[in-house]
This record gives sequence, structure tokens and C-alpha cells, in this order.
Amino acid sequence: MQKVILVSPRLHSLSIVHPKFVETKVVPDIPGTPAALVGKTLKELGNVPGGLHLQTYGGFQDNSAVGTFQIGIDLSYFGSSVDDTVGSIVQGAEIISLAKSGKGISTTHSTLFTLEEVTIEGEFPDNDLTGIWCNNCNGCTLSTPNVTLSILNVETVRGGNC
Repeated sequence: MQKVILVSPRLHSLSIVHPKFVETKVVPDIPGTPAALVGKTLKELGNVPGGLHLQTYGGFQDNSAVGTFQIGIDLSYFGSSVDDTVGSIVQGAEIISLAKSGKGISTTHSTLFTLEEVTIEGEFPDNDLTGIWCNNCNGCTLSTPNVTLSILNVETVRGGNC
């Protein structure tokens, strides 16, 4: 697997957005993309029963965010059905913040993630970092069952509506 290492002063090192923002974009032919998806738009691929998950059209595996970002991974608008026990899967992520403040993972309008072999770590001494921040869940609480998650050297492990 290819790892992406980002060292940047940008606010977000990786953002995953609502499908409406990208519904007319064509899936590019890049290594690892299933051939059945290449050249099609989300609209052509149709609605996803049970909600959109990260693994619906591929996966989020073995990626890294290392740098002075405000948010390491921004996961927004991922749905799940009532009987879903897995949600979106983030596997093998390494999020290392070199900044004094910020968030390792931030979610908006998302309720269920499986975090497998995920590390969120702060490097700056006496930082104000939050490991996982939950925002705007319309009264819900973010659920992270089935986790092998390590959150190290952050001031707040879970904040917001977590």
C-alpha cells in the first residue's frame, strides 16, 4: 500500500466530503480504483442502500497525516442504517500532529466509524489537541465500536458531541 505523508501548514490535511459536492466528478483511473468505477460519476453509480461509507467505492487504508494541520482527517456526511454495526472503516491510519492545537479526526453529520489500527498522536509538549472531535450530529453521538485505536499525548481524547 502507498502511504501519503503530508507536511503542510494547510488547515486540513485530508477532507472527505458529502457526495453532493462531487456527484458530477468522474472517478479517475488511478492505481487501486476498481475498474467498474473508472469514468463514472457518483450519480451514475446510483444511491447506496444503508448510506454512504468510506469503503463503498474503495477504501481508506494505510494512510498518514503528519504535519502542522488543524484537522488530520475530516470525515463528514457518512450515513449508516439502524442495523449497521460497522459504519465507515478507517484502517491503518497514522495521524501525527506537530502543532500545539488542532484535532486528529473531526466528524460532521456522521454517526458510526470502525477505526482499525488507527493512531492519533500529538508531538508538541503540553498541547491543546483533541484526538477525535464530533460536530453537528443532530442530537446523536458518534459511535466507534470495533476499534483498535491509540490516542497518545493529546489534551482531550474526545470532544464536541462525542
